[in-house]
Amino acid sequence: MSSTTTLRAYQKPGRECCSVVQCSRPKYARGICVMHYTRLRRDGHVGSTLSQKRDYGSGHINEYGYLVVRGGGHPLATSQDKLLAHRGVLFDAIGPGPHPCHWCSRLLPWQADTAANCINVDHLDFNKLNNSRENLVPSCLDCNTKRNPS
Repeated sequence: MSSTTTLRAYQKPGRECCSVVQCSRPKYARGICVMHYTRLRRDGHVGSTLSQKRDYGSGHINEYGYLVVRGGGHPLATSQDKLLAHRGVLFDAIGPGPHPCHWCSRLLPWQADTAANCINVDHLDFNKLNNSRENLVPSCLDCNTKRNPS
């Protein structure tokens, strides 16, 4: 009895190489190999190091393009222990508040009955995965929406 292994299409000889510089693995999807494709889906980019600081461990990118991590008892974590990383980074830097909107100086708490009445974290460079402290400012919903480039 012989054992045969079936090769997937991207594993067969003669496939083009991954388009990432200095990667010789065969293409899998979007012109990149399995490893880089996995990083792209998990982190939002193909690099080996993360462009954003992750103080809360690894997480996933939600349907809106934001990094969601385990809350670990953070005050802003949901009942399912989920935390938007950018909110956690800014909260840890500036404290519980209330804080003024960076743009119009309206005083806002972190949590309120509606999103319009609480702090919305604004990314100054519009990159939702750049969660460095220097890129994040407290904003009211109106100012954050008006600044949106799309």
